[in-house]
Amino acid sequence: MLINLFSYINSNEVVCDKSQNVKYVFVSNSNVVNSDALYLCKDHPNNLDKKDVNCILSITDGITLCNSDNQCEGFMINTDENWQNKYLNNGIQTVQLFGQGATYTPNQMWRSFKKQH
Repeated sequence: MLINLFSYINSNEVVCDKSQNVKYVFVSNSNVVNSDALYLCKDHPNNLDKKDVNCILSITDGITLCNSDNQCEGFMINTDENWQNKYLNNGIQTVQLFGQGATYTPNQMWRSFKKQH
């Protein structure tokens, strides 16, 4: 559950309690599109996107990977029920990671969080 993973600093800033003190700031209700290339994690054994088009991981695996990779700029949470049913990982929230150079497209089904350096 998100409530257990995040500490809310204020209405726009959250810190993941298990994130090695890396802060992720809520950007917007938006879908993130990488202008150059998608952020991929083909070699990650827990990638839930079997087409290897996106990097979709459990929230804990996603934050751990994003914290350790300078190319990872943040993550998105999708609130669509069909998306959740497809990617829910043993009851654990999943996220889609995005890389540097990303642009934000308004979309009420997505919540975007950007890593603070």
